[in-house]
Amino acid sequence: REFVDALLVMAVLARAQKRGGPVRLRQISRELRIMPYRCEAVLERAARLGWVARTDKDGWVLARDADSIGVAELYKAFAFDAETWGISTEDLALHLADYSTKKEKK
Repeated sequence: REFVDALLVMAVLARAQKRGGPVRLRQISRELRIMPYRCEAVLERAARLGWVARTDKDGWVLARDADSIGVAELYKAFAFDAETWGISTEDLALHLADYSTKKEKK
């Protein structure tokens, strides 16, 4: 659910970036029909990652170009926390055959 929330919230901000303006938390919540606290949780985490920034009066904008944020990055940040499971980002780039050999050597 967190990943889907993040994908939807970030998509709203990407569309707003094309228009050139911030979006208020309430607007995001209403448009997506997601409770404000869930939208805010996404925005706060995305802000810590440097993807979004808060503006005056509870507005939010993308802090990076929408073309530079991959859906896979959102998935890693909101759905699968590799660090919790002890998997490095290098491991995620491996094919299964290479990963199985790496684990065998340990």
